[in-house]
Amino acid sequence: MNRNWTEYFRRLLPDVLEELRTYVEMESPTHD
Repeated sequence: MNRNWTEYFRRLLPDVLEELRTYVEMESPTHD
């Protein structure tokens, strides 16, 4: 089961980071 969670997060994490990066770029005041 633990291995299953690791696999799940390993797939999910890159997408989450990409979403977060996009959000931060859009919200960033230094973005011209």
